[in-house]
Amino acid sequence: MNRNRIARQPAIGAVVLAALLIVVMAAIGPRGHGSEAAQTQSMQVSAIKDNTLYEDPQGATSNGAGNYFFAGKTDVGEVRRGLVAFDVEDSLPAGATVTGVTLTLNMSRTNAASSQAVELHRVLAQWGEGDSHAPGNEGEGAPAAAGTDATWLYRFYPADPWTQVGGDFASAASATAQVGDIGTYTWSSAQMVADVQSWLDNPSTNFGWLVKGNEATNTTTKRFDTKESGATHPFLSITFTPPTETGTPTPTLFPYKQGDTTCDTDIDVVDAIRIMRYSAGLKSGHFTGCPDMGAQIPSIFGDLNCDSALNSSDALALLRYLVGLPELPKMEPCPDIGQPLLP
Repeated sequence: MNRNRIARQPAIGAVVLAALLIVVMAAIGPRGHGSEAAQTQSMQVSAIKDNTLYEDPQGATSNGAGNYFFAGKTDVGEVRRGLVAFDVEDSLPAGATVTGVTLTLNMSRTNAASSQAVELHRVLAQWGEGDSHAPGNEGEGAPAAAGTDATWLYRFYPADPWTQVGGDFASAASATAQVGDIGTYTWSSAQMVADVQSWLDNPSTNFGWLVKGNEATNTTTKRFDTKESGATHPFLSITFTPPTETGTPTPTLFPYKQGDTTCDTDIDVVDAIRIMRYSAGLKSGHFTGCPDMGAQIPSIFGDLNCDSALNSSDALALLRYLVGLPELPKMEPCPDIGQPLLP
């Protein structure tokens, strides 16, 4: 076929196609190269373990199976720090992008209703939750379970100590919330998003957060419900974008799709416009092949129905493809083209 004698169709139906193009653009919105953006999803993740570090010179007090953990300073000047962790790896798909994180805790008892800053700090080492269970309101703790409980001095009592007394955690807070009277409180920040993303990408570093109250003044302790408390347990609300799924590419002679008149390796409304303009006798596109195709493509590049003409039928087929409708006419690869119009 002579490339210089590509048949053109008069501008019949150009107005109709232009109107259809407006509808298509409104329906599909902006299109980037490649696959469309994945939709944001959300889920709630319950805590998998929690505990309290009770300030204790012997490091032998814990509350792994208790209904509460504590943060702040008691009326006799003893510090309490909470620990809480979530199974991010098994809750989110690998490769997801975390876009939002909110921690919800129920504060069920306090020495005073005054508002106190309660911080989350990323824990830097693994720790345990044993079967110790403190009596009463649980403020004094219980004897730590050997080998499984975290305490003031030990990650796993009594053999594996913390590097720092009172727990190993990042000095900078990931988030802070003001906690006053009994009620439900939330923490959310960009750093919490970074923490959860890091735990998803590197599960071996997921040790959760340490919950740190006001330790500068006595009588600031806040009591929070643990995973053993039932409906008021700690949970994370996470929003994320799933990883983009990619199918097996179709082997081709070149990276372009039939109809890619801009030679940008993508099929979009710009290509439809160029075909419409060509059929109306206006500016043409790369209808004899993209620059690096050489002479191996004698077909008209954009001739989606392989009828040796570039016309409104090709533009209509491309527009129908963009909105996900059945292709009219049915587009099969031309005998001498490397690839038909494909997603």
